[in-house]
Amino acid sequence: MVPYKLSRLCNDWPHFSGNGLVRVAHGAAHDVWYPAPWTSASPHPRPTLTRNGHVRVHHTGVYLVYVQIYYLDSHDVISWVLHRTNADIDGRETLLQCAQSSHSTESMDKPNSCFSASALFLKADDRLAVRNTGGDRHSLMQPEKSFIGLVKLADAEDPTEEF
Repeated sequence: MVPYKLSRLCNDWPHFSGNGLVRVAHGAAHDVWYPAPWTSASPHPRPTLTRNGHVRVHHTGVYLVYVQIYYLDSHDVISWVLHRTNADIDGRETLLQCAQSSHSTESMDKPNSCFSASALFLKADDRLAVRNTGGDRHSLMQPEKSFIGLVKLADAEDPTEEF
């Protein structure tokens, strides 16, 4: 199991607003993750984190992938997508999406979280990134509020390859 959480160097991140609040631009990857300390002691190979916030998969298989982003801003709609990139794909492939709306008549900051999970076939060298879908958003990137995690369920062959 490999969850990723808020970077300990968050104060140095250019869009850090204090208290774990980070503004992420539309289409930009959430890049403030860090591996939970207990994952480094795991004897099993695990995904790693790139400098730009992508989670890199090292071993092909079926994974339970889960993501939650906790928003704190005045937008009525919150939404993110989980994209995959690799050498075999042109551009980005969407694997998961989460969207939620909470309309209000006043402009005020609303705390909302959006969670989604799925069992997904991932290949070695896949890179996963979480991106907002509707403009700039403020997210609380505290470890218990916003996270991404992968749990390898099984080894598996690529279902698209011919035998």
